[in-house]
Amino acid sequence: MKLTNLYPTMDKEARDSLAKAAGIDPGYLWQIATRWRGKKPSIDVIQRLAAADSRLTVGDLVAEFTARPTPKEPANV
Repeated sequence: MKLTNLYPTMDKEARDSLAKAAGIDPGYLWQIATRWRGKKPSIDVIQRLAAADSRLTVGDLVAEFTARPTPKEPANV
């Protein structure tokens, strides 16, 4: 499951609990879940989030935060 999908379904208590279990600040969890200013977690934080909540997997989180935009078609000159 993607963090961006899970986060909105959680209440404040659940968000705080997830952050605490992952060893991160609840504010930082919000930043990465909403991609505030392009924030992305390190692989260490990804592993800790996956360990803290069984709905999150390392594979899903890596895919979520390393997704690259689709390349644009080259302009015809």
